[in-house]
Amino acid sequence: IHPSFREGLSVSIMQCMSFGLPVIGRNIRGVNDLIKNNYNGLIFKKDSDLLICISKMLNLKKFNLLSKNAKKKIDKSYSQDFISKKIKKYIDEII
Repeated sequence: IHPSFREGLSVSIMQCMSFGLPVIGRNIRGVNDLIKNNYNGLIFKKDSDLLICISKMLNLKKFNLLSKNAKKKIDKSYSQDFISKKIKKYIDEII
């Protein structure tokens, strides 16, 4: 659960997701860049919605789906190979 009111690109969320652990996070910039609600984690807007998200996450079928998609998101968009290729492409464009 990541209840911060202000965040950049959260490394702690990325680390959890890279291990297939879906995250519940507040709907703020940075967090909502990583978590797609009901796909790879859960997003809440108001504190009162947090309990609803926790209840959803306790459903094993839902948890397993979010878990699989959380790992896919990080593997696809933030893997070392993916980032290395993007940096190389950027350098090639400059040179």
